[in-house]
Amino acid sequence: QEEAVKEAKNQRFSHEERALIVVSFCSYKKGRKGRMKKVLKDFAKKFPNKKPPTSKSVRRIVKKFEEEATLKDRERSGRKRTVRTPENLVRVHQMLQNNSTARKNELGISATSFLRMAKDLKTPTSYSKRKKEPSGPK
Repeated sequence: QEEAVKEAKNQRFSHEERALIVVSFCSYKKGRKGRMKKVLKDFAKKFPNKKPPTSKSVRRIVKKFEEEATLKDRERSGRKRTVRTPENLVRVHQMLQNNSTARKNELGISATSFLRMAKDLKTPTSYSKRKKEPSGPK
């Protein structure tokens, strides 16, 4: 269940994953061929079920670490999410996995938010909007 929730998010790397990327990157000598391949191989070995980062992501994470000496996320601007939280994603995922006949409004979530979460989870729903068939001439 939690894996489905993780995949639903934009791919962000956990603190542990970022730490591995930085340590691995810094452990290989600069200028040596295959440095990036080794970093990606180390990542794949440690996190076999996670999609490895792109070389651009590795460089961005290392650069941020060098500039700010931290692996923490930057403060996000804008309004905080109140409905599409990880807890609600889990609740929607459980409801869809159980083929629950419970109504989506029993979760206290709007129909739009429910459909967005189902889409994020890549789970087909009976609530999904269907394409309207073109009506013939009358």
